[in-house]
Amino acid sequence: MSSNERVDDDRIELTIEFSDEVIEAFQSTGEGWQTRMDAALKDWLKRHTPAGVKCISRDLI
Repeated sequence: MSSNERVDDDRIELTIEFSDEVIEAFQSTGEGWQTRMDAALKDWLKRHTPAGVKCISRDLI
């Protein structure tokens, strides 16, 4: 994350990396794709916790 700037009261602008597959899926939905990605992540957080996600180190990929 190289940027971390508050855009308004409930949004923070930052730079983050996602897989091509994720970005392409959301971008294919057209204008507003970033808002839909935010909504999808908020919905996911209703039933999950980030600590429960098993990650593979990028060094191993």
